[in-house]
Amino acid sequence: MTLFSLSALFLLLIALSFIVFGLRRAENGQSIFSEDDTVANESTSSKTQSLCLLLTISVIFLASFLYAIVGNPKAIDAAKAKDTEAIAPFTSLAADAQMTPEKIEAMVAGLAKKMESNPDDAKGWRMLARSYETLRRFPQAIEAYKNLVRIQPNDAEIWTDYAVTLAMASSQTLVGEPEQLIARALRIDPNYVQALALYGSAAFEHKDYAVAITTWKNILKNAEPDSDIARSIQAGIDKAELMQRESAQ
Repeated sequence: MTLFSLSALFLLLIALSFIVFGLRRAENGQSIFSEDDTVANESTSSKTQSLCLLLTISVIFLASFLYAIVGNPKAIDAAKAKDTEAIAPFTSLAADAQMTPEKIEAMVAGLAKKMESNPDDAKGWRMLARSYETLRRFPQAIEAYKNLVRIQPNDAEIWTDYAVTLAMASSQTLVGEPEQLIARALRIDPNYVQALALYGSAAFEHKDYAVAITTWKNILKNAEPDSDIARSIQAGIDKAELMQRESAQ
């Protein structure tokens, strides 16, 4: 297993622990993100949600640039690679020794049932989408995202995650409808790094190297010159420029 795969697996393991935590709260009749906790609990919850978001972004961001550099559509799989065979070892850290894949499935089904009577609960749909992604049930995750964008149509992150899930549900390509969703995210936030990275990857995939180069250079404008991000982006740009020169010959 490559270093990248190990890193992605580790990040997904931690992210899954937060998903299971939320599902167990929902199963016990509590809100997924309680608004009635003490100030201390609210602070802890905020930090937990921020960490989960950071972990998710890290996996997607790393995958998008691996995809860009090697020109391999399956690289997006690392962004949401949540193999059901990996659920069992995850659960020992995510919850407890009694937590099995079957119980996780049951909790997800319970959350889906709750959403029937709470169709405007954005946090619930977010949790449900993430849960379905973990189980690699991408068609159901897409339906959850449809509800999520209905409630929060101006969230660039949601549209970007929706696009990646849509790509995973079909032929693991960002070209087509996923690319259109990413473009919508960029209309909401032209500087959203995740969307810029993936939009450039989609352009690279259908050999529109000029667009890929221009898009990735927009990320460089706000990146520290010597940062890992900047180096990764520059590597993708160098690859696109090479391909552009070769195609012109």
